[in-house]
Amino acid sequence: MSPNLWTEMLIMRKYYGIHISLIIVLLIFVFCIQEMSFASVQENITSNSPQTLFDELKHSTVSVMNTIPTNLFNPQIQNLTELGTGFIFGDTVHVITAYHLLSGARNVDVISSEGDRYPATLLGADPFSDVAILEVNSTTPIQKRITTTSPMQSHLTTLNESLKPVRVGNSSALRVGDPVVTIGYNFGSTGPSMTGGLVSKTDYVLAFPAGGFSIPNIIQSDVTVNPGNSGGPLVDMSGRVVGMIYGRLNPVGVPLGQFPGITAVIPFNIVNRIASSIVEEGYYLHPGIGIVGETLTPDLIQRMINFTNIPPGLYGVFISKLQRGGTADLAGLQGSDTNEYGEILGGDVITAIDGISVDKFEELLAYIQEHKSVGDNISFTVLRSGQILERHGVVQTFLPSTAR
Repeated sequence: MSPNLWTEMLIMRKYYGIHISLIIVLLIFVFCIQEMSFASVQENITSNSPQTLFDELKHSTVSVMNTIPTNLFNPQIQNLTELGTGFIFGDTVHVITAYHLLSGARNVDVISSEGDRYPATLLGADPFSDVAILEVNSTTPIQKRITTTSPMQSHLTTLNESLKPVRVGNSSALRVGDPVVTIGYNFGSTGPSMTGGLVSKTDYVLAFPAGGFSIPNIIQSDVTVNPGNSGGPLVDMSGRVVGMIYGRLNPVGVPLGQFPGITAVIPFNIVNRIASSIVEEGYYLHPGIGIVGETLTPDLIQRMINFTNIPPGLYGVFISKLQRGGTADLAGLQGSDTNEYGEILGGDVITAIDGISVDKFEELLAYIQEHKSVGDNISFTVLRSGQILERHGVVQTFLPSTAR
């Protein structure tokens, strides 16, 4: 081998060695960047301690006091005080609370965790979802706590600490097993208290038979609530509100205390839509498609006269009845009849809405309430007599005591 060729080989080996070293260094650098990025993401979603959550949220949670006047027909009944919880929403003048606490009152008082008392007026409410919005009439309390600070310091404290808006979360992101806390004024306590627990269920349906309305995606939790907690916030461990406490549900006909019951929470994705509309418009119109339906099950299929038209493994929502002139009726969907033997005749099966599959009635309700508004266009994919059909309509306002 000539000296020149040997020299060239040594140069080439050195050249490739340098490139391989550079590639290795580059790969290590990229890996480190990814690790740092992952660590930063993990750091961003790190949970807060319960103590930190309480210190932050006590300035966003208020006691709601509604004094019921003396009964003129029974003077022995003195003034009654209905106590509950609310939380500051959007800015420092709006409070979300439970509608059932107000008992028809339009003027109430809210009391901050610092003891400052403010007059408030009912701005609007949605009885179907038990959401009410109060407007604080003044940033100057009508009754202040006893303080040794100067008037200027006290005023700044009132504005900056006593009324602080909550941070909004995404209730749809909750999963069974997620830890949550609530802060409220149970039994009319003079200061807020905290209880914690886990998310037990995220797709519970809370039905109100009298109005024919059902709230989907109700959050079920084992957080302890008592009278006075209604209207308070359910908070995830990042400090964001994911729901509003409705109350404790117990089995019908069972004496209180025999079972612990379940804590029902209105999901904040629904509360947020309603509250924002009330603040901006003064009211909220629930979207509805005008059907009475139920999840398609094997037992339901067995009751159908033409059950052989249902393909095996089909999921969807069976239409029992239609509201005359409603969205589904005008779109050409069909309900069902039942003969004297309890057998079902006809009835469409909704398998998708706007191209999105719906396997259960709860999913249909949730999609309508969280993603559609009155006046929106909507499309239905239905199974009828073994054929898949597409129908289109316009979402209307939900009418109570009729259909969804």
